[in-house]
Parts: sequence; structure tokens; C-alpha cells
Amino acid sequence: MISAERFLNHHHFCILFCLLLASGAVFAQGGDYGIPDYRGVRLLSGMLHFKTQTDFDAVYEDLTNRQYEWYEQVESLPSDPVPGTPCPDPDPLLEAFEQKLGLQSVRKKFVQIECELLEAGEAPEAIPDHYLVDDVLAALMNEQYQLRIGNDLYYLPAPRLQFKVKNADYAALDALVNGANPYQLRNVEVLEGGQGCNASFTVNADENSTTVGFAFTGTPQTGDVSYLWEFGDGQSAFDENPTHQYSSNGSYT
Repeated sequence: MISAERFLNHHHFCILFCLLLASGAVFAQGGDYGIPDYRGVRLLSGMLHFKTQTDFDAVYEDLTNRQYEWYEQVESLPSDPVPGTPCPDPDPLLEAFEQKLGLQSVRKKFVQIECELLEAGEAPEAIPDHYLVDDVLAALMNEQYQLRIGNDLYYLPAPRLQFKVKNADYAALDALVNGANPYQLRNVEVLEGGQGCNASFTVNADENSTTVGFAFTGTPQTGDVSYLWEFGDGQSAFDENPTHQYSSNGSYT
């Protein structure tokens, strides 16, 4: 049994959910590089749809094992392309998988970016890469860092910013992509809330009044910010600087 918990790469150490990878799966062979016809996965709405978590685990494990075997056969990891020359995909096995499923993956997106920048003379160490834990996972997610498992949509738009959209709510997913406040979307669960901020707030309160004003004075570390205030009386707000009316004077936590 193999357990892989980190979906983001070692530079960010961010956990999405635990993958319990099933072992011993048997698939029919066929296609380039022996990529099998995997059960329980198809391309749907521009992303891979795995019927169950078990199907996802089995595909992830099988591709990982095939990748290790392929590396052993070529006796070394694929080398970086030489600047100024055509640059083939450094992992033709994963490329064959993506082509078989018809997916334009985030892995392939960055392979193409790397190729273009190398041909333009950019230094290899200056070229950006995806922030997922490995290229196998990057081959399973579309260019927007999205995939579906069962009726749950997963969206990882930035390091340490991860969402699960329940009930296959594509409208909520589109709203997230367009910058909606995730805390205002019914089917959205925030798995990881971003890189945080150096935050504090001020409170404008009068002991003779039950109306309290709150003001955010933090400096976000990321460009996009969503606000969620919980006032301690079961009420909440999503504005940057809200005013709240309490039912009575007292202490609220």
C-alpha cells in the first residue's frame, strides 16, 4: 500500500487529500508505451473524470510505476533540451497517456512553455514549473489545475489555495475561476485557504450601542483576497470592513 499525501511540490508542502493507492491492479495492454485502457476514467467538460477515488488511486499508482520502469529502461532521467534546438516532450510515456485521454494537461502546458523559453535562450533554472507534487499528478489535471473524482471537483488555482466543489457544481467552479468569494458559494469547501496575510483588525464599539464596526488592516501576501468575518453570535459577513448589529450587549467569541 502506497500513501501519497502531498499534491503540491516540495517547495510548497501543501496537502490536498490523502491518496490511498490500490496495488496489484491489472489492465489490458495497448497503445503507445503500453498505456492501457484504464477503467473508470474519461474526459468530461475539459477535465478528467474519475468515477471513484479507487479509480483515481489505481491510475495514479499505475502511471507512477510505469514511469519508474521507463526511467530504468532508458537508464537515466530525460535530460533538458538544448537551447536553440527542437525540444521533444521529456516524458513521452505521460504524453502518450494525455493523448490517449485527449487531455490538455497542466504538465503539457509547462512542457510547451519550457520549450518556447529554451528556444528563446532562457536559462533552464529561470523557467517556471507547475507546483504539483509530481508530473504524474500534473498529467491528470487540466491546464486550470482541475479534475473530478466522483461528484467532487478539485481546483488548485495557486500554491496553498485549494477548493473542493461538491455535487459536480460546474457553475460554482466557474464562479471560483472568475474570482467569486468561495465562502459565499454553497457547494464549495475551502481545503487550503492560501498563503495568508499579515492581518489585524480594528473594532469601533460603543458600550451604549450594540452596533460594532470592524476594519481590516492586513497586507495580503497574494493578489486575490476573500473575506469571512464570524461575529461570535452565529452571524457572518463577507465584506472587507463590515458593521454588525448584535442583539444585546455582551462578550462574543
